[in-house]
Amino acid sequence: MGFRPHLALDLGCAAGRTTRLLADVTEAALVVGIDISEAFLSSAPRAPGIAYVCADATRPFPTRPPDLVYARLVLAHLPTPEDVVAMWAQHLQPGGLLLFDEVEWIGTPNPVLELYEEIVTAMVASRGAQINVGPRIVGLAGEGWQQRSNTFREYPVATADAARMYSMNLATWRHDPFVSATYDAATIDGLAAGLDELTRSSTKGEVEWGLRQVVYQRL
Repeated sequence: MGFRPHLALDLGCAAGRTTRLLADVTEAALVVGIDISEAFLSSAPRAPGIAYVCADATRPFPTRPPDLVYARLVLAHLPTPEDVVAMWAQHLQPGGLLLFDEVEWIGTPNPVLELYEEIVTAMVASRGAQINVGPRIVGLAGEGWQQRSNTFREYPVATADAARMYSMNLATWRHDPFVSATYDAATIDGLAAGLDELTRSSTKGEVEWGLRQVVYQRL
């Protein structure tokens, strides 16, 4: 990628898949995956040059100032993503990069995946956040940092891949107070069973993501 960081952080790394990818792409001396879920981190792959920390990614980094920060589908869960981006930017090394992947929209005619999206959108909104946050992360800038690039791409996603990711996520929030108060247990159990069945699907072309990718740099 033309920029080899000494320290790269993968915020909201979950089970570490993106952490390993970040290590491969950047060839950073050290990549640290940060997630608030110990359950996710316990299953993350271990490898030389990769470490994990259980911490709140919206707080100041639990490391020295990094050269690169990557956050994928993290800002959608925050009520004030603009403030968090500004905080991260100020804790970068000079010349450091912030890389964001966020959804602008998800389209699917599959009723199981549609139900999942409906519940997640409502749950996130109940916390004052916006699941399709892509448009809000464009054009942010502050003292000492600026936007470097902004791209939008449409990605087809295999049904089984979407279902596997959604199943992992459902396991972490199915007992969320908002979900428990709004959806009966039979609905959530049915969703879990439906997603599990879809993980064995060979269908392609019925799920598409509109993904916003933005890069900021500290001056």
